[in-house]
Amino acid sequence: MFRLLFSWPALLTRALDDFHQLVATLKKMEDVGRISKDIRDLNTRLASTEAVLRDIARPAKTTDTIMRAMPGSKVVASRAKAQRERAKAARPSSRRKPADEA
Repeated sequence: MFRLLFSWPALLTRALDDFHQLVATLKKMEDVGRISKDIRDLNTRLASTEAVLRDIARPAKTTDTIMRAMPGSKVVASRAKAQRERAKAARPSSRRKPADEA
């Protein structure tokens, strides 16, 4: 358990390097025009995964910060919901005001 606890940054860094190399290769192929739309979509997904891994691999990340970085996590969903509610509250009301308030 302790071995995994202290070795996960190195594992993430290695995975990040592999992703970076794969994304670079796919980008070169895309520039040449030899890949299909499916591969382009995969390249896009890999690039976003690379960004998440890069964010997680930074030193001194807490579990909460890691969870916020993971797409589809409950922390991300609750933050998005709170942000939507704040934006909704900030918008002016679309209902008409009564004549005596105007």
